[in-house]
Amino acid sequence: MASLGSRVIYCAIINAFYSEIINYTYFYYALNQALIKHLVMKYFLNPIFYTISIAMFFLACQPSEKEAITEDEKRSERIVAEIDSALQLFHTEELLYGTVLIADAGKVIYQKGFGYANHDSKDTLKPESTFRLASIGKQFTAMCLVILQEQGKLEYDDNIAKYLTELNYTGVTIRHLLWHTGGLPDYMRWMQTYYPKKENYNNNDVLKMLGDSMPPILFEPGEKFDYSNTGYSLLACIVERASGMSFPDFAQQHIFDKIGMSGSYVPTSTRQMDGLPNRALGYRLTRNNGFKENDDNSHSFYGDGGIFSNVNDLFKWNEALYTEKLVSKESIDEIFKPFVLNNGKVGDYGFGWFIHDADSNKIVDHSGGWVGFSTYIHRDITNQHCVIILTNVGNTPGAGMYQFCHNILTGKDNTKQYERFASRYKSTKIKMAERRVTFGKMSGELLGKFEGNYKLEGGTMEVNMVLGDEELWYSNVETKRQMQALPNDSVHFVLLNGTALDFIYNDAGNVSGFTNQSGDTYLKTEYVALEEFEYLKTLAPTYKADYATWKFKYERGVFTIDIPNEMLYVMYPMGNIDNKQWVFGNEPAYSVQFETDEANTNITKVEYVLPANTVVLEE
Repeated sequence: MASLGSRVIYCAIINAFYSEIINYTYFYYALNQALIKHLVMKYFLNPIFYTISIAMFFLACQPSEKEAITEDEKRSERIVAEIDSALQLFHTEELLYGTVLIADAGKVIYQKGFGYANHDSKDTLKPESTFRLASIGKQFTAMCLVILQEQGKLEYDDNIAKYLTELNYTGVTIRHLLWHTGGLPDYMRWMQTYYPKKENYNNNDVLKMLGDSMPPILFEPGEKFDYSNTGYSLLACIVERASGMSFPDFAQQHIFDKIGMSGSYVPTSTRQMDGLPNRALGYRLTRNNGFKENDDNSHSFYGDGGIFSNVNDLFKWNEALYTEKLVSKESIDEIFKPFVLNNGKVGDYGFGWFIHDADSNKIVDHSGGWVGFSTYIHRDITNQHCVIILTNVGNTPGAGMYQFCHNILTGKDNTKQYERFASRYKSTKIKMAERRVTFGKMSGELLGKFEGNYKLEGGTMEVNMVLGDEELWYSNVETKRQMQALPNDSVHFVLLNGTALDFIYNDAGNVSGFTNQSGDTYLKTEYVALEEFEYLKTLAPTYKADYATWKFKYERGVFTIDIPNEMLYVMYPMGNIDNKQWVFGNEPAYSVQFETDEANTNITKVEYVLPANTVVLEE
């Protein structure tokens, strides 16, 4: 392509040449008309000259490649500077610890790590750092099923009993499991009951537990959407039965190796997990601003998670989904079709991906969270934008910052996002560029009016708002996800992950509900009606663990545990109520086990149950 200077020269030459021809023609007109004819035929009507002249003209008028690239570079530099400024600030405010990759129209423009992969050795995080992906792994499990369908080894509407003969759940198909509409119970709530002494669980244990104990189905297949780790764990088992290969080997051969994901793994033992290259350990940020290791290599589940990878490999995965390197375009389209319930209602989840539209752009994304990790992949298919955030401090909201980055890519204003995004629970302010948003400090007495159970209007989802240690905590009854709710004022609160809650008051001035950022309305009811547990009435207020004194409280049907330097948790009964085991937090593998006297009225022993061992707590 021509430069600006060359363009000017080309135009000047053509103009001067044509002017000379015209002047020459007029000068000799009276002397020799034949010469005019000769010049016209030679220059103006000569097809070769005409073609060359037109080509030179258009070539001269094209913008130069250097100028076009400069404009793109200026845009990219502006975007990168804005993204980096925001993410650096998030890191300074102790909100972001992890790695980030951002692609603009299919081109990587930003890669960076924030914090440490290992706080003991001070190894810094980098794009090659390997993280536990948690539920992001579901999209790879789904792809394995799609590959097997193209190979003719299964059909989406096959009953799962065709491959998993141990199970007696009728009417559940592979498609139901891919869509989370199968209604199967959560295996995490039952594993410790069935295997109380086992230190390392795997998929075969899940299969055996479901086959032997047959915990009841939650609803008829296809009746509703209920996010299910059980379903994707069983899908991995189906991959193995249909292919004759282990799930890790199948994923390696048919996905990772095909698209060059050289830093991705499905480890199946503690030794393999410990030996992963560039491994980032998981942590929890404590109230005293410390980092407590929060990693777990004590089980070998996969399908619902279990994959370790890095941002570079996930970008290769993102790009492969625009091609037919793995499966056909028709199959890719099938992956991104949302579920359909028995009543015809269309949802927002496909095969391992959430699906929605934003400003007429098709978005597919998924989050992941397990022990010390929180992850997110956000794909704007319409514009081929991609934001990948992998974090290794699980109780910080860093992965949720994908929306800030995507807004910057698409030129949207981030003011509301900045205002709504809260800092971690100990922080009282967050400064964004020239803006400062302050979260107020409310007394426990004032926060108490927000306590209670809230039920989704027209739905079944319930949320507990619980007061503990002068702090208000939001707890999803179904998912057990818990976060502190920080007040802006007496109406506006923000959760740890940036979700805004606006409380509603009735005519009497009492809190009657709240609306969330998605516009859903939750109406306040009585606390969740848990059965009265007589033995909990004899619970001592404090128990000593190995590193802290835990505070227990049971009142109005809500059982809580407050762990210093960590947080307040709402506890839920696990599995068979008679086993007196209660889970808490986002980690169902962690629980408290009670023993009582024969009358089942007085507590005689309290144990903190971990995946690998049990610790007796003393009053």
